[in-house]
Amino acid sequence: MDKDFLQFLFCPECRKALELEVFQEKNGRVQEGLLYCSCGALFPITGSIPRIVKDNLKLYKEFWQKYKGKIKKPALSFKEEEVSRETKLKKRTQSSFGYQWRTFYEMSCDFKENFLNYIYPIEPEFFKGKIGLDAGCGFGRHIYNAAKFGAKMVGIDYSRAIESSYQNTATLKDVHLIQGDIYQPPFAKESFDFVYSIGVLHHLPQPEMGFRSLVEYVKPKGSIFIWVYSDQRKFTLRLVEMTRKVTTRLPLGILKVICYIAAFLDYYFFIRPLAFLKKSKLLKKTGLEKLIFPRIWLYSKYPFQVNFADWFDRLSAPIRFYYNEKEISEWFTQAGLKNIKVSSTDYYGIRAYGEKA
Repeated sequence: MDKDFLQFLFCPECRKALELEVFQEKNGRVQEGLLYCSCGALFPITGSIPRIVKDNLKLYKEFWQKYKGKIKKPALSFKEEEVSRETKLKKRTQSSFGYQWRTFYEMSCDFKENFLNYIYPIEPEFFKGKIGLDAGCGFGRHIYNAAKFGAKMVGIDYSRAIESSYQNTATLKDVHLIQGDIYQPPFAKESFDFVYSIGVLHHLPQPEMGFRSLVEYVKPKGSIFIWVYSDQRKFTLRLVEMTRKVTTRLPLGILKVICYIAAFLDYYFFIRPLAFLKKSKLLKKTGLEKLIFPRIWLYSKYPFQVNFADWFDRLSAPIRFYYNEKEISEWFTQAGLKNIKVSSTDYYGIRAYGEKA
């Protein structure tokens, strides 16, 4: 963590500014340290990443044990969340995506075209000189491109996937990362010129609540853009959800093996052969090209690793919600946004853009 990043950080409980105590430092970056608030809240910095989550005492026991002699103030014991279905889903989601993006951490391609498709009609020139927030940055593929386009970026993720983001953006000066909760981002309100959340909100127990939370951190005249799953493929999605009733209960290691087999068969027996036939123009000549699912052409652009990761994502995430354009338009309208633009990305997703008054 860069020390100048401290100015962005606020206690998610009382909204006061946090203070910093450094334990280990390297090349001007805090490797291990402590963030503390006058209300009594303490948050560790490990692996150069601030861990501003309520369960940090349980998640980072080694840190607290290692520095117990240096920590003079007792850590605030946050009120335990009610053990509800929603709380259990949040924990399972945290665990699932932490495992997923520390397993599929490689930037197997630059994902630039992919990013621009999600955020259309925004162009690369939009980012230069602005301060932005990537809400749910995963392993860092989108924040990487936003920073390369010229923005000073902050990334937040609830899971330990944030460690893969750190690894993939380590060479970029203007990227700052934090482990935190979208429902309670540890920042001052109206801090960012733009906020985006791509492929994240539909995995929350209450997606619209997460969206409303993010809107509060956009500056006046700033913008917010999102991408969520589309509900267009009714029959396919019904089959997927029936399958997920089994797969989401499996141990993640076993599910990884199953997804590898599914991805291997999918990629090497369908995607690659059909992509080859398309290049040879044989499918077009025979009129069969129109019968092939669009996903075949989509995944033919990417290496096997992307298809493998998406199979795991599809079958492991504890929560998946699906939407249509009207529902997402209502989110933006009810949040008081203007210049709203909502459109589909084929049959798979809904992208939306809006500006704050």
